[in-house]
Amino acid sequence: MAVNLINSNDTTISQAGDEIKIEFSSTRNKQIDDLENNVEGLENDINNLEAYSTTETRIGTWINSKPIYRKVYQFTTPSTENSWMPLGTTGVNIDTIINFYGTVLETSQNKYNSINFGEGSYYIHTAIYAGNNRDINMIQKGWSSLPCVITIEYTKATD
Repeated sequence: MAVNLINSNDTTISQAGDEIKIEFSSTRNKQIDDLENNVEGLENDINNLEAYSTTETRIGTWINSKPIYRKVYQFTTPSTENSWMPLGTTGVNIDTIINFYGTVLETSQNKYNSINFGEGSYYIHTAIYAGNNRDINMIQKGWSSLPCVITIEYTKATD
């Protein structure tokens, strides 16, 4: 014979012999499912915080509740000096750039410099211009045709 140990609006616990049975109402089951989905989403966000990829990766949520994405670009610095030159486009309709950073490998000294850096009469600066598929542009003197990596964190206009 089954005995109800607890019977509330959303939970029933009963015992029949050695077997204890716990039942949740459909509302309570949905709350549990929602909580499990939220935990899974948070685990994905935490895992993506340290993910760097040339593929767009969601890494969090911005202050306006829009998703934040990260994407890594690999380029070569322009061979032309003292003139803003496009490295390529982001390929994304960016709403807000939250952060962008990167390095240039000075191959002759095996030394990494920031993408916005000056040393003596040499310099390198990077800018991302507004608009759809935002252009990544660079101006440099003394560091032509060097490998560089730029990471951009942004929200999309389409979200």
